[in-house]
Amino acid sequence: MVESKLGKPGARIRPWERTRRTPVPATYEAPLRVLLADMHDWTETMRRFYQLLRHLVLANELCRPEVWGLEPHLLAIVNELNIHASLRPHTKEFEQFRKCLRLSAERTHLLTWQELLARAETTLDPAVRPLLTHARRLSSLQPSDWGLLDMRRSGHSE
Repeated sequence: MVESKLGKPGARIRPWERTRRTPVPATYEAPLRVLLADMHDWTETMRRFYQLLRHLVLANELCRPEVWGLEPHLLAIVNELNIHASLRPHTKEFEQFRKCLRLSAERTHLLTWQELLARAETTLDPAVRPLLTHARRLSSLQPSDWGLLDMRRSGHSE
């Protein structure tokens, strides 16, 4: 499963949180028992990492032996030009997410759009070229003066 956020350069975001203050649906409790290392405060964990956990719940359900019989993996893609609202780099917040899980770290992955596009640049596949051309035009992936200034003030270069 893939969870991706584009964001804006310099923006402080909470990419994976449940922003609505309504209760986390109780239907998540049972599937999370297999995924979370500690169920003590599962609703707060679910609120903090809502986007990631709901994808992981779905991946885990689809990968059961009687469905696809595969090993679930989760890929999160973020924009390195924005930062977490707490001023922690996305990598640090993702590490906190991993610590909440029973899954091995090899089954959860974090990439930035910039890393992904750099990898795509090295391919010789001509079908990738239109995607790269489009990505170069996206303002969300281009550093802005105010975004870089804001990030430098906060002491982050990510």
